[in-house]
Amino acid sequence: MQAGSRGIAARKPSSRSDVKKPKGGEFGERAGLAIGVGHGNRPMDFASAIKTLDALLTNRQPVEFNSSWIRKHAPGCYRFIQKNVRREYGGIDWDSITVALDRKFQRLWKPSRARKPRMSYEDPGEIETILRKHPGQLYVFISRRNKNDERIADTIGISFVRLAHGRVRRWDDRA
Repeated sequence: MQAGSRGIAARKPSSRSDVKKPKGGEFGERAGLAIGVGHGNRPMDFASAIKTLDALLTNRQPVEFNSSWIRKHAPGCYRFIQKNVRREYGGIDWDSITVALDRKFQRLWKPSRARKPRMSYEDPGEIETILRKHPGQLYVFISRRNKNDERIADTIGISFVRLAHGRVRRWDDRA
């Protein structure tokens, strides 16, 4: 039977070559709205999430933005980020996201309000976790060969700063 006759739905395409691509941008943005994960049978990856956010920020031109803004205006990107862009010791790695955005949008990032302090605990394994994730890469703090080494140094350094910031905050809570 033909699709559309007597209310029967059209068959699904059998191969990727006959999948219709959505109108709008390459990454599924249409009229300034980000379209969710998997739209047009395209899986979301880090690069497409960043390009979608860049396009959305270009179209919407917010004065500032944060994780709540992304969740509201690009829920598909937010779900991808929440699931796949994580820090070594828990939480979303927003630093990785903001560094990858177009430079003009990086300064608009305003982290959401401070959360309630976590319960104090000590885990010496946190430092080991960061070091295990970057084996043999600590040389970047002494000598950097290229732009990639600079990015590695930033990533490792930010991880340690975040860890130290959490420890200082927990230490202050005990007093």
